[in-house]
Amino acid sequence: MLECEEEMISSDYRIPMSIGETAHAEVDKKGSGCSVYDIAINPDYIKTLKTEPAFMNFFLQVVFEGLTAKFSVELEWEWIILKNRTHVGRIKPHVIRTYLKPVNTRTKRK
Repeated sequence: MLECEEEMISSDYRIPMSIGETAHAEVDKKGSGCSVYDIAINPDYIKTLKTEPAFMNFFLQVVFEGLTAKFSVELEWEWIILKNRTHVGRIKPHVIRTYLKPVNTRTKRK
């Protein structure tokens, strides 16, 4: 069963997004300080996320896990999707690759 799960994890499915290099401080709606992590998402993929709730839930789980892994932070698994805003504060520049990186389909077996 573990091998089957590893094969599923190493599938060719890619999410067209970029997680920013650093967190930055912003002020939320209540005036409290908070850390903000920039995530750039392909506009076509955003359309899919808006029409398919299952994709949105999967995407948000990937984002939370990516932030946890990249920044070694513990996050609360609660989110609010802003309706009339695409961002909060200033967006930091992202380096976005325009070619596909090869997927390593080989998994180490013990």
